[in-house]
Amino acid sequence: MTLAPVDNLLDHLLDARNFPDRPARYRVHGVWESRSTIVHYDITVDDDLEEWTARDLATQTLSTYRGGVVTTGADQSPSQSYRARVTNPALQLLFPEHLPVWGRGSRDTDAPIETERLDDSHTLVVLRSTQDPALRKTLVIDDRTGFVVRFYDALTVTVLQDLTVV
Repeated sequence: MTLAPVDNLLDHLLDARNFPDRPARYRVHGVWESRSTIVHYDITVDDDLEEWTARDLATQTLSTYRGGVVTTGADQSPSQSYRARVTNPALQLLFPEHLPVWGRGSRDTDAPIETERLDDSHTLVVLRSTQDPALRKTLVIDDRTGFVVRFYDALTVTVLQDLTVV
């Protein structure tokens, strides 16, 4: 896969036609880590049914989207789309439009400035803060699926691993 220029990168990632190896149903292990906390998630997404589940493996808290409703524990709220209102940091990597890193005016805190090939199947994207041009973040894209599989900022790391088709 050849990545789009950085100014069209999000649109490119959201178009599944650019990634023939992107599964429609899959399971992945997500890890979110800060200096004092590590949270592991078991995530399943079904793009055909427009459903997802995310389980915090430490607390066993289950979050889901099914039939227009987001459920977290006992709390339920309506949502217009399974791609809307995604707040789980690991799940956000699978729905990259929720990452505030694409240079979309006032809604984003960062913008892509450069891409670099890491290996045959991964590309690094360097992001510059819109508030402080000296501050950088990075993310890594799996070139086969178009999924963001790693996101690094100054305080946290989010990683997706062990993708399996279900």
